[in-house]
Amino acid sequence: MVVVDRLSKYAHFLALKHPYTTQTIAQTFLDNIVKLHGFPEAITSDRDTIFLKDPTRWLACLHMDEYWYNTNYHSSIHTTLFEALYSRPPPIHPPYIFGESATSEVDNILTIRDIKLQLLKHHLSRAQLRMKNQTDKHRSDRSFQVGYWVYLKVEPYKEITISSQPYPKLVAKFYGLIQVTKKIGHVTYTLLLPALVKIHPIVHVSLMKKCHVIPDHISYPPVLDIADPQCPEPELLLRRRMVKKGNKMKHDHETKWGSPSQLKG
Repeated sequence: MVVVDRLSKYAHFLALKHPYTTQTIAQTFLDNIVKLHGFPEAITSDRDTIFLKDPTRWLACLHMDEYWYNTNYHSSIHTTLFEALYSRPPPIHPPYIFGESATSEVDNILTIRDIKLQLLKHHLSRAQLRMKNQTDKHRSDRSFQVGYWVYLKVEPYKEITISSQPYPKLVAKFYGLIQVTKKIGHVTYTLLLPALVKIHPIVHVSLMKKCHVIPDHISYPPVLDIADPQCPEPELLLRRRMVKKGNKMKHDHETKWGSPSQLKG
C-alpha cells in the first residue's frame, strides 16, 4: 500500500500480506501513518472495494473519527465542539514565530520548516492553476433548458447497447434530435429517448450538443435486438479464462459469431 502526502508528495510504502481485509488496512494506516503525522484532514483513495465494503470493520477507527468531528468548525455555533466543551482550542501545530525559542539552532530549524511549507503550498497552488487553465482550453460552458432540442453523443455506448458497424470510424457520433425533459443538476439532464434505444435517459452535459437549426432528417442510434431473427448467433466458444476485476474473479469468453439465422416460414 502506498500513501502519499498531497502537499509535500512524500510517500510511505507499506507491505501488506495477502489476503488483506479492511480491518488490517485500517490498522496498518494507524500504526504507520497516524502515528507519525496525525490523522489527515482528508483521505483520497482509489475506491478499491476494500475501502467501500464492510464499513463495520472500521470500528477500530471510531475514536479518530470522533476527534475529527469534534475538532472541525461548525457554522451553527461558530466554533468547534472541542472548544465549546473545554473552552480552549484543540491541540494543533501552529506556525512558528521567529525568536520564540531560546536556542538558536532550534529557532533556525523551525523557521526554515515554515518557509519551506509556504513555498510548497505556493508551488502546489501554481501547478493546480496551470493544470486547470490547460484543461479549460478543451472545455466549453454548456447549459440547456427544459424543452431544448439536442444531439446525443453515443460513442461510449457503441460496444454495449448499439449494433456494431463495419466501419466504426465512419459512423455518426451524434444522433438526434432529442428533447431535454428535465435538468437534474449543473451537468446532468434527462432526455426523451425512444423506447427502442437501450440507453439510460440521464446523461452528462459533455455528451450533448445544442441544435440551432431543425434538420430534415432525424436519426437515432441503431439498436441490436438479440430477439431479432437476423441477429448473429454464437457458433463456437474459442477460449474461456478467469480475469481479476478488483478483488473478484470473473469469467471472460471469446466467442466466434456465425451468420444471422434464416427466417423460418
